[in-house]
Amino acid sequence: MRVERTRRVGPLSLLLAILLFGSLLGATGCGDENEPQGLGPLSASVFPDGEGPFTSFDLFANAWANYPVGTTPPTFSYSWTCSAPGGPCPGFAGPYTTRTIPASDTTKEDVWEVTATAAFGTTVIGPDAASITIINSKPVVVVDPITNRRPNCPNDAITVVATGSDADDDPVTLTYVWTVNNVVEPAATGDSLDCQYFEVGDRVRVSVQPFDGEEFGRIEFSNIVNVRPPATALASPAESPSTATASASSTSAESDETALEPLARIGLRSVSPRPDALDVTEANACHIDAQGAIACTGETAHGLTEPPAGRFSQLALELDYACALRSDDASVTCWGDPVDDVGQLDAPSGAFAQLGVGSTAACALGLDGAIVCWGEDADGLTSPPAGAFVELDVAHSTGCAMSADGAVACWGRAD
Repeated sequence: MRVERTRRVGPLSLLLAILLFGSLLGATGCGDENEPQGLGPLSASVFPDGEGPFTSFDLFANAWANYPVGTTPPTFSYSWTCSAPGGPCPGFAGPYTTRTIPASDTTKEDVWEVTATAAFGTTVIGPDAASITIINSKPVVVVDPITNRRPNCPNDAITVVATGSDADDDPVTLTYVWTVNNVVEPAATGDSLDCQYFEVGDRVRVSVQPFDGEEFGRIEFSNIVNVRPPATALASPAESPSTATASASSTSAESDETALEPLARIGLRSVSPRPDALDVTEANACHIDAQGAIACTGETAHGLTEPPAGRFSQLALELDYACALRSDDASVTCWGDPVDDVGQLDAPSGAFAQLGVGSTAACALGLDGAIVCWGEDADGLTSPPAGAFVELDVAHSTGCAMSADGAVACWGRAD
């Protein structure tokens, strides 16, 4: 922050400060009746000394003066001027005489100076002045959840949608860093990761950092994608993808569960356009918006309509509790007020790729493919099978998981 200060001497002390999002202080009397009339020198300062000001900040001028007790407080007047590198600020038609300069009038590298005077009746004290320079705003980026978990290799790719912006309207460039199983792929520098870099069962993630030509902004991470077989691989080899989809829908209507294997057992949610971003119960509904925040509606009795803050990539609901997977560190967070609190909210630490919730227990799929469950083990739901899996779903007291070769294992209540 560059600050210009000017000091002058006058009969009363007039201190002028430019405040950023500060409270506006009025003129106050101080001292006692025997206090002398002349209290110079005049001075100017800038507050606060922290980060800023940016183009998103309003500028506030504040002045006050000491005056004898029992006298009328002074009236203050303000005059703003603006200069930019190489000349006057573009579009500036000042001087402005308001106390506030709105953020919409400021531009990066503007130097704003305000001069104030204090009038005691016909006597004018001052002027005093202070100045401040608008500094560069760091760019930001929003990373949408990756939804293509079933790339149709070898000619497909996993793609992330990231949008950079800058409060100063500076052009923003984005840097992508892709990792596969926590190992950086240095040759992958764009918004897509080709099939040559991963296989089914790998865990893929990307970080994105914005740059505005002067400063780098905060790094944002995508959700962790556990690569799954293409949707066509779940159909019978004799069927085309479109035929398999039609067959599954038709058979479901006829209640023929055998024809839906393994689709029915792993959960139809897994082939939705945005997997696990929406879930409903008979009393509540929750979804993850474009910014990764959770929003819930419905009954409030069990606290489901008060989800945790943050950015999430997946969620799963039960009647009286819910769990979600955070985008930043892939950890699990649960909330709610279960009727039978048997540890459903006590999610384990660690990073996970997928989760599911049952009536009194919940499970999550670790980055190594292992399944971890917590809560009540009355029906055996917290005792999942060993091994490495690529997909998981849980309902009531039963859990099912699929391995990379398409084999499905289920556990929990059998009837």
